[in-house]
Amino acid sequence: WLIHNPMVMPLWFIFLGGLYIDFSVDGLLGLHAFSFVVYYMILYRVRRIALSQPLLYQYAIFGLSAVLFEFLRWSMLSLLTWQLWAFFPSLVAVVINIVAFPVILLVLKLLHRIMSGYGR
Repeated sequence: WLIHNPMVMPLWFIFLGGLYIDFSVDGLLGLHAFSFVVYYMILYRVRRIALSQPLLYQYAIFGLSAVLFEFLRWSMLSLLTWQLWAFFPSLVAVVINIVAFPVILLVLKLLHRIMSGYGR
């Protein structure tokens, strides 16, 4: 949503979503909220560049941002607990995000079309 229609999910909603994830997975409180806010701010600045690119480049930008987000999360967890976290679960999360991107993109575009009334 952030790339195609950022008004649907404002920054405060992203922050609350991160806190919800922290509570639901019993993780470090504020870790996902902080990571999502940083991720939001970075993607918001490059969204016009991303939208002007073909779909394959948008896919590459999403893949790179998924890798950077997971690296940020992994690094923060390692620094806050003073132990090196397992790398394999983070790698699996990145692969799942990259593979699921086309499906998620189609669903979000369909939802946007339905919400905006274009499909009627």
